[in-house]
Amino acid sequence: MFRLLASLLLVLAFSWPAFAQPTPNIHIASKGPWSVDCSAEPQTGEKWCEVSTTFKSDKPPYAVEFHYVRDSRMFFARGSVPLSGARVQVDSHAAYVFDRCLAGMCLLKGPPAERLLAELRSGTRLQLQFEARPQIPGPLAVELADFDAMYRATLAAPK
Repeated sequence: MFRLLASLLLVLAFSWPAFAQPTPNIHIASKGPWSVDCSAEPQTGEKWCEVSTTFKSDKPPYAVEFHYVRDSRMFFARGSVPLSGARVQVDSHAAYVFDRCLAGMCLLKGPPAERLLAELRSGTRLQLQFEARPQIPGPLAVELADFDAMYRATLAAPK
């Protein structure tokens, strides 16, 4: 019995790093400032795909990301510093406030996310303002000319 238990513990100890490895992202496509990446859910292998853009700066140093996740139909923003809020606006449409923030990541889902997605697909320019300490300069802007093509690439990516 002791040998069986010791053998089982030894197998688990050597195999644990394989279980603990993060799931790698699979890069699908990039166009302009937008990219499509997928990652497999560790337990089911189902692919979760997203279209995203990243802003980086050395002065002041920061990096912030804006994502649309195909499979949960929600947006999220996150940064190299924890975010406490985000505000996004497409062209002259009303702004959307991402005020559901947890662990430095802010979310927008439900009907507001559906409206924002429609505006992004037909819009020309997205402006983003991120709330964080230290403050991130803004508003930041990104062109939307390639967003719809990358959104369609996200939809076409395998599940």
